[in-house]
Amino acid sequence: MDIEVRATIAERGKRDLFFLAKEICGEMFEQPRLVERVHKPVCDFFVRKDPTVPITRQSRRKNRALFDPRGHIKTTIDIADMVQWSLCFPNVRMLLMSGTKPLAARMVNEYAYHFEKNRIMREIYPEYCTGLDYGEKGEVTLPNRTRFWREPTLSIASADTVKASGHYDIRKGDDVVNEDNSKNPQQLQQTTSDWKDTRPLVPRGYSDFIDTRYDFSDCGGDIIEKNPPIDGKVVDLDGFGQMWHGKDWDIFIRACWKIDQQGKKTLLFPEEHCTDEDYDPEKENLDAIQREDPYKFSTQYMNNPSPTGTQSFSREVLVSQTISRAQIPSNCMLFMAWYPGFNPDDTTDPAAGVVGGFSPDGALYVIDCFRGLWNTDKIIDCTFTAHRKWCLRKIGFDDKNGPILIGPGIDSKMREQRVYLPIDYLPVPHSAEMRMKSVEALVPLLTSKKLFFSSDMPAWDQMILEFTRFGKYRYAGIPFAIATLAQHYRSAYQRMLSSVMQQEPAGEVYGAQSHGMFRDMEQSSEDCQELSAGIVG
Repeated sequence: MDIEVRATIAERGKRDLFFLAKEICGEMFEQPRLVERVHKPVCDFFVRKDPTVPITRQSRRKNRALFDPRGHIKTTIDIADMVQWSLCFPNVRMLLMSGTKPLAARMVNEYAYHFEKNRIMREIYPEYCTGLDYGEKGEVTLPNRTRFWREPTLSIASADTVKASGHYDIRKGDDVVNEDNSKNPQQLQQTTSDWKDTRPLVPRGYSDFIDTRYDFSDCGGDIIEKNPPIDGKVVDLDGFGQMWHGKDWDIFIRACWKIDQQGKKTLLFPEEHCTDEDYDPEKENLDAIQREDPYKFSTQYMNNPSPTGTQSFSREVLVSQTISRAQIPSNCMLFMAWYPGFNPDDTTDPAAGVVGGFSPDGALYVIDCFRGLWNTDKIIDCTFTAHRKWCLRKIGFDDKNGPILIGPGIDSKMREQRVYLPIDYLPVPHSAEMRMKSVEALVPLLTSKKLFFSSDMPAWDQMILEFTRFGKYRYAGIPFAIATLAQHYRSAYQRMLSSVMQQEPAGEVYGAQSHGMFRDMEQSSEDCQELSAGIVG
């Protein structure tokens, strides 16, 4: 090959990732699989490199998260990006983390194979390809380094092999979440923690996270949730998804197809995939995959862990049941229920206290919410605040944690302030299965228009998030608290109403019967006044 031509190609390969991935690294494949329409936006999302600029100044944006559908060659492009970093900066140190060590090792082998066996690569970049050094399995060092580092050019980490003492320029997370480490909330939390443990290893470097979704609470979900678009600005990706700048991470998300108003599907990558309508036996049929497992299809091909039609609580219904404060009946009786968040499996689980009123027809109106990552003292303070604000009939805590963790503190504060709070300790379900079923029991209330939400309720957006992602999201404290209200106090309200009608003489006001922990404390009718005053006031 002519020297000038080789130099031109070599320089372009260092600066144009799509060219490198398709024309040079593509030599590895039976046919060039990359399509400019589909894959150039992905290549352009990675750091655009300039070998004449120091590695730490390649981009002011240091972190990128890419979520493309399964089978759309994102890992192949990611490996090409690692090759390009190596071509631009032979002294680079890269750390690759995946869900399992064998998977990461296979990616390292593919990276090394480009330098060892790729005919075009060896012709264009001979100085990178002769004498490639394999150290410990899964580690590769380029032959043309100009300085000594303890760390190889590329090494791997997994949950059980995080390298605590290394220092790297590039951190890659590729398929960190998989079907084995995403089966329950504890595994998802641990996987996210394992990924975050590698952050100190790249103090001035770059991080790329490449994955498909498995759950709203997976590692990618954690990144997305903490990095909403700055000023709400997003870039449309031709209808297949969106890209935006978050506070700390740039986000790129696409689905495998888009559907127009007439229901017609347009595929993102028709060169490799098909549908029933345009079936091709040599392509992957996405409709068939969706029929086999709609949820997995939605997560891994649509990057949406909550597929339409499978949600117990749709956003449309929840929004339609949200009303203004003026529409709530004035004769509601108010109760409060707490989900205290004392979760030994997740120390980041927030507490949630919900105030709701029951109307004479049995409808529940949720009007207030207290939520935060709080200790028992803060929960007690919020309980007193809620009672002063609403004059609650009863305040429910679970009978397992409540008497031990809440009881002593609330006892002391009631005596100190000489204020009575009608505390209940309720037999709420503690198994994950029964708690799920208790929330699912709210669905009939919604569909029969017996459950409403005040539009000015604090944490309304968070409530919608927890309901629409219920069962696939790490947080569900607000739904659990609302379920406790509905389960325990809907019938209590009816009993109270019957008791008042049968026993109270006209014109007199009595305090409601105490079910709290201090039956010896004096009560007044003012402390237990009719709770409609809370709404009106």
